[in-house]
Amino acid sequence: MEKLSGLSKKEAGEEILKHVKEKMDFEITKYLKESEEKAQELVDEKARNIIVLAISRYVQDEITNNSTTCVHVMDDMKGKIICREGRNIKVLEQLLDVDLIIDDKSEMITICCFNPLSSELAKKTIEYLIEDGRIQPNNIEKFVKKSISEFNAQILKLGQKTTFELGLVNIPNELLDYIGLLKFLTSFSQNVMIIRWM
Repeated sequence: MEKLSGLSKKEAGEEILKHVKEKMDFEITKYLKESEEKAQELVDEKARNIIVLAISRYVQDEITNNSTTCVHVMDDMKGKIICREGRNIKVLEQLLDVDLIIDDKSEMITICCFNPLSSELAKKTIEYLIEDGRIQPNNIEKFVKKSISEFNAQILKLGQKTTFELGLVNIPNELLDYIGLLKFLTSFSQNVMIIRWM
């Protein structure tokens, strides 16, 4: 073997050890790299889960806070608002694009809607209906129109006030409406669709 390889016994042993060492170094490096990648994947997955959990908890609170409005109502008015076969409540929900929840155990009507404009109009309309006492489809339509008209006037005034504070003059009413709407929406932390109630 020594003659064929041209190496002494000692040199051959050193050469074998060198190859074994190189192979072991490669295997150890490969193992460490794979372990590091697995650990990183595990850490990333745990971090994602923590972030998703935190976001879902926060979003749930925000959605509950910003998508519901309550109106106080006496027990004797609940039946009138619902009406036979839910006729009145259906008209209110359709005209205002909201969901109304009337709880038997409390004197509250909960308005559920992701659009703060619809919520505000629903709240105003229900307050007018309760004050008037005559809750029927014709009256509902009348008070929805009244709420829209008043809300438009409020938005225009808000736009005028905002542009005055900014030192802007000669702004067209259409732009004042949008500025008023934007100002109104800044009080809400969620993104909503702007609806023109004209």
